[in-house]
Amino acid sequence: MLDVMEFEQLVDVLLDDLQWCDQETLDWLHHLLTTGAPPLLVVGTLRKDLDAAQTLDPFLLNLRRSALIIEVELAALTERNTVRLIQHVARKPVAPDVTARLHCETEGNPLFVVEIVRAELLRHQATADAVASTACARG
Repeated sequence: MLDVMEFEQLVDVLLDDLQWCDQETLDWLHHLLTTGAPPLLVVGTLRKDLDAAQTLDPFLLNLRRSALIIEVELAALTERNTVRLIQHVARKPVAPDVTARLHCETEGNPLFVVEIVRAELLRHQATADAVASTACARG
């Protein structure tokens, strides 16, 4: 069991899109993980649905064999959770037909949900600003 002193010396590393790493980077990462000093917590993300993981598969297999990895697979959001995320980002209720369409379009991918809602909010704000400036110009 780790004590508090060990956590104070722990180095955290976040690596996004591991599927795009070249072999040299994976070799470097493996060396860091297996040397043991300083203690590392590496959080890596990857997409399994891409063909770019040819160099990553042997790397992950090696980490699994060494028990140096904990894998957490994230599933797509359910329709209910997509609705909750949409309303959280929009900060207001959103019509059920809109939320159903967004869930279908994004396939429950949280990043896509957030970015589409933000884009829609910006588009609506730009339209409202244009209408307001036109009304002011006429006044």
